[in-house]
Amino acid sequence: MGTAAGWQSALGWLSRPDLFSVAVVSGYAVDALHLALACDLRVARDDAYLSFGDVRHGRIPALGVSRVLVDLVGYSRALDLCVTGRVLSGAQAQAVGLVDRLAAPA
Repeated sequence: MGTAAGWQSALGWLSRPDLFSVAVVSGYAVDALHLALACDLRVARDDAYLSFGDVRHGRIPALGVSRVLVDLVGYSRALDLCVTGRVLSGAQAQAVGLVDRLAAPA
């Protein structure tokens, strides 16, 4: 199964209404940000850094995450994140509404 097909499969599983999913982001979550956006609750640790690294390689965020991103942070900020690939710390991600909770390292 290719990478895109694997992501699509995971996102399909996460969209089931009978399941509740939680993403815990620690360290650099470049490609994993797509998966975290598909979850119902997103928690970032203090040491988390989130971005759409794909845009630096000429690829736009795929798999429907841009719609979720707009719902969470608004169109203008979503456009900025999708076009620039800017990296947000865990605290910045919480401040803009990208993650729901901020947790200290264990």
